[in-house]
Amino acid sequence: MTPWRAVMDTIGERPLDPTPFTGRPYGRRDFFKRSAALVAGAVVAGRLAECHAAAGESPLVIAYGFPLTTLDPQKHDNAVHESVLRNIYEPLVTLSADLQKIEPVLASSFRRVNDLTTQFKLRQGVKFHNGEDFDAAAVKFTVERIFKPETKAPLLSTYQTIEHVEIVDKHTVNFVTKKPDPVFMRRATSLHMNIVPPKYFSTASADELARKPVGTGPYRFISWSKDADFVMEASPAYWGQKATINRVIMRTVPEAGTRVAALLAGDADIITAVPPDEIDRINKSGRARALTLPGNRIPFYMIAVRKEPLSNKLVRQALNYGSNVDGIIKTILDGHGFRRAVISNPWRPSSPRPATRAASRSTCTRSRAATPRTRRSPRPWRVNWARRG
Repeated sequence: MTPWRAVMDTIGERPLDPTPFTGRPYGRRDFFKRSAALVAGAVVAGRLAECHAAAGESPLVIAYGFPLTTLDPQKHDNAVHESVLRNIYEPLVTLSADLQKIEPVLASSFRRVNDLTTQFKLRQGVKFHNGEDFDAAAVKFTVERIFKPETKAPLLSTYQTIEHVEIVDKHTVNFVTKKPDPVFMRRATSLHMNIVPPKYFSTASADELARKPVGTGPYRFISWSKDADFVMEASPAYWGQKATINRVIMRTVPEAGTRVAALLAGDADIITAVPPDEIDRINKSGRARALTLPGNRIPFYMIAVRKEPLSNKLVRQALNYGSNVDGIIKTILDGHGFRRAVISNPWRPSSPRPATRAASRSTCTRSRAATPRTRRSPRPWRVNWARRG
Protein backbone atom coordinates (compact mmCIF):
# COMPACT_ATOMS: atom_id res chain seq x y z
CA MET A 1 0.00 0.00 0.00
CA THR A 2 1.34 3.43 -0.90
CA PRO A 3 -0.41 6.71 -0.06
CA TRP A 4 -0.70 9.26 -2.79
CA ARG A 5 1.58 12.23 -2.50
CA ALA A 6 -0.26 15.53 -2.86
CA VAL A 7 2.04 17.99 -4.62
CA MET A 8 1.70 21.30 -6.35
CA ASP A 9 1.93 22.36 -9.98
CA THR A 10 2.25 26.13 -10.36
CA ILE A 11 0.86 26.48 -13.86
CA GLY A 12 -0.90 23.20 -14.35
CA GLU A 13 1.24 21.82 -17.15
CA ARG A 14 2.44 18.57 -15.60
CA PRO A 15 3.25 16.88 -12.28
CA LEU A 16 6.38 17.80 -10.39
CA ASP A 17 9.60 15.84 -10.20
CA PRO A 18 12.61 16.19 -7.86
CA THR A 19 15.28 16.91 -10.51
CA PRO A 20 15.38 20.47 -11.81
CA PHE A 21 18.75 20.22 -13.57
CA THR A 22 17.58 21.48 -16.96
CA GLY A 23 18.55 24.27 -19.28
CA ARG A 24 15.82 26.70 -18.29
CA PRO A 25 15.74 29.25 -15.44
CA TYR A 26 15.40 27.89 -11.94
CA GLY A 27 11.94 29.11 -10.94
CA ARG A 28 8.92 28.26 -8.81
CA ARG A 29 8.38 24.95 -10.52
CA ASP A 30 12.00 23.92 -9.97
CA PHE A 31 11.92 24.99 -6.34
CA PHE A 32 8.86 22.83 -5.82
CA LYS A 33 10.68 19.92 -7.42
CA ARG A 34 13.50 20.16 -4.92
CA SER A 35 11.43 20.85 -1.86
CA ALA A 36 7.75 20.05 -1.78
CA ALA A 37 8.00 17.12 -4.17
CA LEU A 38 9.94 15.35 -1.43
CA VAL A 39 7.31 15.97 1.21
CA ALA A 40 4.11 13.96 1.34
CA GLY A 41 0.89 15.91 1.18
CA ALA A 42 1.56 19.40 -0.12
CA VAL A 43 -0.93 21.91 -1.53
CA VAL A 44 -0.37 25.17 -3.37
CA ALA A 45 -2.53 28.26 -3.28
CA GLY A 46 -4.19 29.03 -6.58
CA ARG A 47 -2.92 32.60 -6.62
CA LEU A 48 0.60 31.33 -7.34
CA ALA A 49 -0.48 30.44 -10.86
CA GLU A 50 -1.72 33.98 -11.35
CA CYS A 51 1.50 35.60 -10.18
CA HIS A 52 3.90 33.18 -11.85
CA ALA A 53 5.10 35.84 -14.24
CA ALA A 54 5.93 38.10 -11.34
CA ALA A 55 7.92 35.46 -9.48
CA GLY A 56 10.49 36.88 -7.09
CA GLU A 57 8.53 40.00 -6.11
CA SER A 58 7.29 38.56 -2.81
CA PRO A 59 8.47 35.76 -0.50
CA LEU A 60 7.15 32.25 -1.01
CA VAL A 61 5.71 31.03 2.31
CA ILE A 62 5.56 27.29 3.00
CA ALA A 63 3.90 25.91 6.13
CA TYR A 64 5.40 22.61 7.27
CA GLY A 65 3.79 20.22 9.73
CA PHE A 66 7.07 18.88 11.07
CA PRO A 67 9.69 21.08 12.76
CA LEU A 68 13.30 21.28 11.67
CA THR A 69 15.76 20.05 14.28
CA THR A 70 19.12 20.40 12.49
CA LEU A 71 20.49 21.82 9.26
CA ASP A 72 23.53 19.52 9.25
CA PRO A 73 23.12 17.36 6.11
CA GLN A 74 24.82 14.36 7.70
CA LYS A 75 22.76 14.42 10.89
CA HIS A 76 19.17 14.01 9.73
CA ASP A 77 17.25 11.08 8.30
CA ASN A 78 13.95 12.34 6.92
CA ALA A 79 12.41 13.89 3.82
CA VAL A 80 11.24 17.06 5.59
CA HIS A 81 14.78 18.15 6.37
CA GLU A 82 16.01 17.02 2.97
CA SER A 83 13.29 18.99 1.21
CA VAL A 84 14.73 22.12 2.79
CA LEU A 85 18.44 21.30 2.59
CA ARG A 86 18.42 20.14 -1.03
CA ASN A 87 17.88 23.77 -2.03
CA ILE A 88 21.11 24.72 -0.24
CA TYR A 89 23.26 21.60 -0.53
CA GLU A 90 23.71 19.35 -3.56
CA PRO A 91 24.84 15.74 -4.12
CA LEU A 92 27.00 14.40 -6.91
CA VAL A 93 24.03 12.65 -8.50
CA THR A 94 20.27 12.38 -8.01
CA LEU A 95 17.35 10.25 -9.11
CA SER A 96 15.47 11.18 -12.26
CA ALA A 97 11.85 12.31 -12.06
CA ASP A 98 10.56 8.82 -12.83
CA LEU A 99 12.99 7.26 -10.30
CA GLN A 100 14.36 4.98 -13.01
CA LYS A 101 17.82 6.44 -13.68
CA ILE A 102 20.65 8.40 -12.09
CA GLU A 103 21.33 11.95 -13.26
CA PRO A 104 24.39 14.16 -12.59
CA VAL A 105 24.30 17.21 -10.35
CA LEU A 106 27.70 18.27 -8.98
CA ALA A 107 29.20 15.44 -10.98
CA SER A 108 29.39 16.22 -14.70
CA SER A 109 29.63 12.51 -15.54
CA PHE A 110 30.25 9.11 -13.96
CA ARG A 111 31.32 5.65 -15.06
CA ARG A 112 32.00 2.21 -13.64
CA VAL A 113 35.75 1.55 -13.84
CA ASN A 114 35.59 -2.02 -12.55
CA ASP A 115 33.49 -4.13 -10.17
CA LEU A 116 34.71 -2.14 -7.16
CA THR A 117 35.36 1.34 -8.54
CA THR A 118 33.05 4.10 -9.76
CA GLN A 119 34.58 7.30 -11.11
CA PHE A 120 32.98 10.75 -10.97
CA LYS A 121 34.08 13.74 -13.04
CA LEU A 122 33.21 16.92 -11.14
CA ARG A 123 31.83 20.21 -12.38
CA GLN A 124 34.50 22.89 -12.55
CA GLY A 125 34.17 26.48 -11.37
CA VAL A 126 31.60 25.64 -8.68
CA LYS A 127 31.92 27.38 -5.33
CA PHE A 128 30.25 26.99 -1.96
CA HIS A 129 28.25 29.92 -0.63
CA ASN A 130 31.18 30.93 1.60
CA GLY A 131 33.61 31.09 -1.34
CA GLU A 132 35.30 27.73 -0.86
CA ASP A 133 35.98 25.73 -4.01
CA PHE A 134 33.97 22.61 -4.74
CA ASP A 135 36.48 19.96 -5.75
CA ALA A 136 37.61 16.40 -5.16
CA ALA A 137 38.85 17.24 -1.66
CA ALA A 138 35.32 18.34 -0.69
CA VAL A 139 33.87 15.05 -1.91
CA LYS A 140 36.43 13.01 -0.02
CA PHE A 141 35.94 15.09 3.13
CA THR A 142 32.15 14.68 2.97
CA VAL A 143 32.26 10.90 2.67
CA GLU A 144 34.87 10.52 5.39
CA ARG A 145 32.82 12.72 7.70
CA ILE A 146 29.87 10.34 7.38
CA PHE A 147 32.01 7.57 8.88
CA LYS A 148 33.49 9.58 11.76
CA PRO A 149 32.05 8.44 15.13
CA GLU A 150 31.52 12.03 16.28
CA THR A 151 29.23 12.70 13.30
CA LYS A 152 26.77 10.05 14.48
CA ALA A 153 25.24 9.85 11.02
CA PRO A 154 21.82 8.21 11.43
CA LEU A 155 22.01 6.56 8.00
CA LEU A 156 25.58 5.33 8.36
CA SER A 157 24.63 1.75 7.55
CA THR A 158 23.53 2.85 4.07
CA TYR A 159 27.15 3.49 3.14
CA GLN A 160 28.89 0.52 4.72
CA THR A 161 29.96 -0.91 1.36
CA ILE A 162 32.19 2.12 0.69
CA GLU A 163 35.86 1.34 1.36
CA HIS A 164 37.32 4.76 0.57
CA VAL A 165 37.38 7.70 -1.84
CA GLU A 166 40.44 8.26 -4.03
CA ILE A 167 41.35 11.69 -5.40
CA VAL A 168 42.50 11.19 -9.00
CA ASP A 169 42.88 14.91 -9.67
CA LYS A 170 41.20 18.14 -8.53
CA HIS A 171 38.05 17.35 -10.51
CA THR A 172 37.99 13.53 -10.49
CA VAL A 173 37.29 11.05 -7.69
CA ASN A 174 37.01 7.28 -7.48
CA PHE A 175 34.64 5.62 -5.02
CA VAL A 176 36.01 2.19 -4.09
CA THR A 177 33.68 -0.36 -2.47
CA LYS A 178 34.55 -3.33 -0.28
CA LYS A 179 32.72 -5.69 -2.62
CA PRO A 180 30.67 -5.36 -5.79
CA ASP A 181 27.66 -3.20 -4.94
CA PRO A 182 24.93 -3.24 -7.60
CA VAL A 183 23.03 -0.39 -5.89
CA PHE A 184 26.01 1.86 -5.16
CA MET A 185 24.77 4.61 -7.45
CA ARG A 186 21.45 4.63 -5.63
CA ARG A 187 23.34 5.03 -2.35
CA ALA A 188 25.15 8.01 -3.88
CA THR A 189 21.78 9.81 -4.16
CA SER A 190 20.89 9.26 -0.50
CA LEU A 191 20.47 11.90 2.19
CA HIS A 192 23.98 12.12 3.63
CA MET A 193 25.65 12.58 0.23
CA ASN A 194 25.10 16.34 0.10
CA ILE A 195 28.60 17.74 -0.39
CA VAL A 196 29.91 20.11 2.30
CA PRO A 197 32.77 22.67 2.37
CA PRO A 198 35.79 21.16 4.19
CA LYS A 199 37.23 24.32 5.77
CA TYR A 200 33.93 25.48 7.23
CA PHE A 201 33.00 22.04 8.52
CA SER A 202 36.47 21.59 10.04
CA THR A 203 36.45 24.85 12.00
CA ALA A 204 32.82 25.62 12.89
CA SER A 205 31.25 24.23 16.05
CA ALA A 206 28.65 21.47 15.94
CA ASP A 207 26.02 24.00 16.98
CA GLU A 208 26.99 26.36 14.18
CA LEU A 209 26.90 23.55 11.60
CA ALA A 210 23.42 22.63 12.80
CA ARG A 211 22.16 26.23 12.46
CA LYS A 212 24.05 27.75 9.49
CA PRO A 213 24.23 25.53 6.39
CA VAL A 214 26.71 26.35 3.60
CA GLY A 215 26.33 24.52 0.31
CA THR A 216 26.54 24.95 -3.47
CA GLY A 217 22.79 25.01 -4.22
CA PRO A 218 20.57 27.64 -5.87
CA TYR A 219 19.61 29.04 -2.45
CA ARG A 220 21.76 30.34 0.36
CA PHE A 221 20.87 30.36 4.04
CA ILE A 222 19.66 33.60 5.66
CA SER A 223 18.26 32.79 9.11
CA TRP A 224 16.74 30.10 11.31
CA SER A 225 16.39 29.13 14.94
CA LYS A 226 14.36 26.32 16.43
CA ASP A 227 10.64 27.07 16.51
CA ALA A 228 11.20 30.06 14.19
CA ASP A 229 10.97 30.63 10.44
CA PHE A 230 13.64 29.21 8.14
CA VAL A 231 14.58 31.82 5.53
CA MET A 232 16.72 31.42 2.42
CA GLU A 233 17.42 33.57 -0.63
CA ALA A 234 18.44 32.87 -4.20
CA SER A 235 22.20 32.66 -4.64
CA PRO A 236 23.38 35.12 -7.30
CA ALA A 237 26.56 33.08 -7.79
CA TYR A 238 24.84 29.72 -8.37
CA TRP A 239 26.68 27.59 -10.95
CA GLY A 240 23.46 26.56 -12.72
CA GLN A 241 20.37 28.42 -13.83
CA LYS A 242 19.51 31.21 -11.40
CA ALA A 243 16.40 31.07 -9.24
CA THR A 244 13.48 33.37 -10.00
CA ILE A 245 11.95 33.06 -6.52
CA ASN A 246 14.15 35.43 -4.56
CA ARG A 247 13.14 34.63 -0.98
CA VAL A 248 11.53 31.55 0.59
CA ILE A 249 10.14 31.36 4.12
CA MET A 250 9.48 27.97 5.68
CA ARG A 251 7.25 28.06 8.74
CA THR A 252 6.45 25.26 11.18
CA VAL A 253 2.72 24.92 11.84
CA PRO A 254 2.15 21.61 13.70
CA GLU A 255 -1.66 21.56 13.60
CA ALA A 256 -3.09 20.36 10.28
CA GLY A 257 -6.24 22.47 10.68
CA THR A 258 -4.19 25.59 11.27
CA ARG A 259 -2.13 24.91 8.15
CA VAL A 260 -5.25 24.49 6.03
CA ALA A 261 -6.73 27.69 7.49
CA ALA A 262 -3.53 29.60 6.71
CA LEU A 263 -3.60 28.36 3.14
CA LEU A 264 -7.21 29.33 2.56
CA ALA A 265 -6.68 32.71 4.22
CA GLY A 266 -3.71 33.47 1.99
CA ASP A 267 -1.20 33.47 4.85
CA ALA A 268 0.68 30.54 3.31
CA ASP A 269 1.36 29.77 -0.36
CA ILE A 270 2.03 26.07 0.23
CA ILE A 271 1.21 23.67 3.03
CA THR A 272 2.53 20.17 3.59
CA ALA A 273 1.22 17.06 5.35
CA VAL A 274 -2.36 17.63 4.26
CA PRO A 275 -4.90 15.20 5.79
CA PRO A 276 -6.57 13.20 2.99
CA ASP A 277 -10.02 14.21 4.18
CA GLU A 278 -9.15 17.90 3.63
CA ILE A 279 -8.19 17.55 -0.04
CA ASP A 280 -11.73 17.87 -1.42
CA ARG A 281 -12.47 20.90 0.79
CA ILE A 282 -9.32 22.62 -0.42
CA ASN A 283 -10.09 21.91 -4.06
CA LYS A 284 -13.63 23.24 -3.67
CA SER A 285 -12.50 26.42 -1.91
CA GLY A 286 -11.60 28.29 -5.07
CA ARG A 287 -8.50 29.61 -3.30
CA ALA A 288 -6.14 26.65 -3.55
CA ARG A 289 -5.80 23.27 -5.12
CA ALA A 290 -4.29 19.89 -4.34
CA LEU A 291 -3.04 17.44 -6.91
CA THR A 292 -2.42 13.82 -5.92
CA LEU A 293 0.28 11.70 -7.48
CA PRO A 294 1.85 8.32 -6.62
CA GLY A 295 4.43 8.77 -3.88
CA ASN A 296 7.42 6.91 -2.43
CA ARG A 297 6.17 6.42 1.13
CA ILE A 298 5.16 2.82 1.77
CA PRO A 299 3.49 2.06 5.14
CA PHE A 300 4.25 -1.46 6.29
CA TYR A 301 4.28 -3.70 9.34
CA MET A 302 7.70 -3.96 10.99
CA ILE A 303 7.48 -7.30 12.77
CA ALA A 304 9.85 -8.78 15.36
CA VAL A 305 10.36 -12.31 14.07
CA ARG A 306 12.52 -13.87 16.81
CA LYS A 307 9.70 -14.84 19.16
CA GLU A 308 6.62 -16.93 18.71
CA PRO A 309 4.08 -16.68 17.28
CA LEU A 310 5.51 -14.12 14.85
CA SER A 311 8.55 -16.27 14.19
CA ASN A 312 6.17 -18.49 12.24
CA LYS A 313 6.01 -17.34 8.63
CA LEU A 314 2.44 -18.55 8.30
CA VAL A 315 1.33 -16.27 11.12
CA ARG A 316 2.97 -13.31 9.44
CA GLN A 317 1.31 -14.25 6.18
CA ALA A 318 -2.02 -14.40 7.99
CA LEU A 319 -1.54 -10.85 9.24
CA ASN A 320 -0.80 -9.77 5.73
CA TYR A 321 -3.71 -11.53 4.10
CA GLY A 322 -6.07 -10.46 6.86
CA SER A 323 -5.22 -6.76 6.58
CA ASN A 324 -8.02 -4.88 4.89
CA VAL A 325 -5.75 -2.75 2.72
CA ASP A 326 -8.54 -1.65 0.43
CA GLY A 327 -10.55 -0.53 3.46
CA ILE A 328 -7.60 1.50 4.78
CA ILE A 329 -7.20 3.24 1.43
CA LYS A 330 -10.93 3.93 1.16
CA THR A 331 -11.54 5.18 4.69
CA ILE A 332 -8.32 6.41 6.31
CA LEU A 333 -6.69 7.72 3.11
CA ASP A 334 -10.01 8.75 1.61
CA GLY A 335 -9.11 6.99 -1.63
CA HIS A 336 -5.75 8.74 -2.02
CA GLY A 337 -3.60 5.64 -2.18
CA PHE A 338 -2.97 2.41 -4.02
CA ARG A 339 -1.81 -1.10 -3.22
CA ARG A 340 1.76 -2.18 -3.70
CA ALA A 341 2.92 -5.78 -3.77
CA VAL A 342 6.31 -5.28 -2.10
CA ILE A 343 8.06 -2.80 0.16
CA SER A 344 10.29 -1.39 -2.59
CA ASN A 345 9.47 0.92 -5.46
CA PRO A 346 7.75 -0.77 -8.43
CA TRP A 347 10.72 -1.61 -10.57
CA ARG A 348 8.56 -4.47 -11.81
CA PRO A 349 4.94 -3.53 -11.15
CA SER A 350 2.72 -6.45 -10.32
CA SER A 351 -0.65 -7.08 -8.76
CA PRO A 352 -0.56 -8.03 -5.07
CA ARG A 353 -2.28 -11.12 -3.83
CA PRO A 354 -5.84 -10.26 -2.76
CA ALA A 355 -6.36 -10.02 1.00
CA THR A 356 -9.43 -11.98 1.99
CA ARG A 357 -10.88 -13.20 5.25
CA ALA A 358 -10.86 -16.72 3.87
CA ALA A 359 -7.14 -16.54 3.21
CA SER A 360 -6.54 -15.21 6.73
CA ARG A 361 -8.53 -17.96 8.43
CA SER A 362 -7.04 -20.66 6.25
CA THR A 363 -3.47 -19.58 6.87
CA CYS A 364 -3.96 -19.20 10.60
CA THR A 365 -5.43 -22.68 10.83
CA ARG A 366 -2.36 -24.12 9.13
CA SER A 367 -0.16 -22.03 11.40
CA ARG A 368 -1.75 -23.48 14.52
CA ALA A 369 -1.28 -27.00 13.26
CA ALA A 370 2.34 -26.31 12.42
CA THR A 371 3.32 -24.94 15.83
CA PRO A 372 2.00 -27.07 18.69
CA ARG A 373 3.81 -25.02 21.33
CA THR A 374 1.88 -21.89 20.38
CA ARG A 375 -1.45 -23.55 19.86
CA ARG A 376 -3.27 -20.83 21.78
CA SER A 377 -1.55 -17.94 20.08
CA PRO A 378 -3.00 -18.10 16.57
CA ARG A 379 -6.63 -18.04 17.70
CA PRO A 380 -6.68 -14.37 18.79
CA TRP A 381 -4.98 -13.43 15.54
CA ARG A 382 -7.51 -15.41 13.57
CA VAL A 383 -10.46 -13.79 15.30
CA ASN A 384 -9.20 -10.19 15.38
CA TRP A 385 -7.77 -10.07 11.88
CA ALA A 386 -10.71 -11.88 10.37
CA ARG A 387 -13.00 -9.18 11.78
CA ARG A 388 -10.84 -6.52 10.18
CA GLY A 389 -11.25 -8.22 6.81
